[in-house]
Amino acid sequence: MNLTGHPDLSEDVQRLHELLSNSLGRELEGLKEVAILFSGGVDSALLAQIVSKEYFPPSLYSIGFDKSNDTIWANEAAGLMGLDIEQSMILKEDIEAAIRVLVSEIEMTNPKWMAVFIPLYLGLANIREDVVIMGQGADEVFGGYRKYRDAGPEEAEEMMIRDIAEIIEAEAEFYHKVAKHHGKRLILPYLDPEVIALGKGIPYDHKINDLSNKLVVRGLCEGLGLPTEISQRPKKAMQYGTGVSKELRKVLKASGMDLDEFISSLQ
Repeated sequence: MNLTGHPDLSEDVQRLHELLSNSLGRELEGLKEVAILFSGGVDSALLAQIVSKEYFPPSLYSIGFDKSNDTIWANEAAGLMGLDIEQSMILKEDIEAAIRVLVSEIEMTNPKWMAVFIPLYLGLANIREDVVIMGQGADEVFGGYRKYRDAGPEEAEEMMIRDIAEIIEAEAEFYHKVAKHHGKRLILPYLDPEVIALGKGIPYDHKINDLSNKLVVRGLCEGLGLPTEISQRPKKAMQYGTGVSKELRKVLKASGMDLDEFISSLQ
């Protein structure tokens, strides 16, 4: 699928490239090294491609249970891009330990977010670089979630606006708190105000169609030479791709509590 062949989409693709490149340039000024939390999905792959081609080679890190979807694919994707990657494996006992720290030290008690913050916390723990880039926010800004495709265009746009507000006003604070806990500075290029403004301003059909999502992001991946295996590959959310959601359910079953109760028991 040649996403860049549509002239209107091409204009948005070019603008997204400009904004992401400028945002990364500001954040990377004066640095000689940076880490990227890398799943091999279009969001992290696009950022890795821009950094590697326009600035300097980044260090890629992946996180997940052994033989999880993200662990396997991140390694393959890094190979396709010609970049080195360091992989960290999650162990079953890491799940409860991470929740305890997230609740007691990060004060992150929202059960809706917990399965995302567990791999984030564990992934950042194994990164050597002081500055880390993440692809969080692309799904909300450019229509990555299945729920947007299941809704009609008007409803989906309203949902995206609400979700963007939630991640900016509440969730992002905890991304930075987790990073600070590990002594890291976090860069979230898809939450740059100009990138968000672009996402809100482009039409629905430049984000989502019957076959795919995040069309403008995938289009830029194509335009920057990423292999089709990466630019067109569907990607599970972090909590599913890493295997964390599945193991979290086992932890909760063994405890006899739901996640709300489990979090409350730690407070």
